Amino acid sequence: MTEETTKSIMNNLAKFKYKRDVIQVYKDCIEYVALRVAKHVDVELDKSLVERFDNIFIDYDEKDKNVAMAICKDISFLLSELAVKYDDYLGKVYMQVINEYGKPHKGQFFTPYEVGKLMSSIDTMGIENNKKRPISINDPCCGSGGLCVACLDNLNEKNINYATDVIVYANDIDETCVYMTYLQLCFCGAAAVVEQKDTLTQKNFKELKTLGYYIQREYYKKQNQTDME
Repeated sequence: MTEETTKSIMNNLAKFKYKRDVIQVYKDCIEYVALRVAKHVDVELDKSLVERFDNIFIDYDEKDKNVAMAICKDISFLLSELAVKYDDYLGKVYMQVINEYGKPHKGQFFTPYEVGKLMSSIDTMGIENNKKRPISINDPCCGSGGLCVACLDNLNEKNINYATDVIVYANDIDETCVYMTYLQLCFCGAAAVVEQKDTLTQKNFKELKTLGYYIQREYYKKQNQTDME
């Protein structure tokens, strides 16, 4: 099913080959899906991003917009696979798009999910013995969020409820990376704050919070109230 959905995304992107920058179309679709989710779950979302959502496809004609909407639908469907199997779904699609329509030697290269899974298994060794809750995970150059997803995958295998016991802080300078990470963490059910940020200067451009972040915040608020009684 995943392969069929990915193929559908690539086939629809190919329809823009002689009309638009295909990579930009993919980025527009990712942004649309991310902001559509954020509009409904992030109560602290900056108003400028809500306004941006309404204008993402403003210069697309009706036919192109319909194709873009089909891509967005497939992206959402692909993300739903995270409920069944952890993987860097969006990162893999993005690499296909870059390899086919971009210049790989000038592009981005994301860590393969299997490698990320191994790396994060080392990072999460003994984490179940950490008494502090929630445990913070920070990825200052998150890419598509594959390493974050792999970390959640490992925590799940350790029977750690990351929805309540872990909070993820992820950031990247690349806007599309921020949106891909946000989407994948949303669909994993993680509590996360994802920022478009220059890690070196600490300048913050935008911030997105998952639904899991707000649920976890309320959970610990009630826990603290109980402890005080």
